[in-house]
Amino acid sequence: HNLLLCIFSVLCFANTFPVLLNLVVENGVYKGLCGVKPAYDSTVYGYWSYLFYLSKYYEVVDTYIVILKKRRPINLQIYHH
Repeated sequence: HNLLLCIFSVLCFANTFPVLLNLVVENGVYKGLCGVKPAYDSTVYGYWSYLFYLSKYYEVVDTYIVILKKRRPINLQIYHH
């Protein structure tokens, strides 16, 4: 399932990065990332951002499953989740 999560993360990046890049090019770094709201209204950006957000819940549950199986999660898993 790690490969699927990796592919999913790449898809999220591929669908959100162009929107963010466009905002930065048009408005500068600060305004593009912190001061402009239209990116959140974008159907593509909002959809993929929300899916990425939901995937974090899955990853936390996955970490708890590892712990419940009496296995020690790797350091990256502990730090990241």
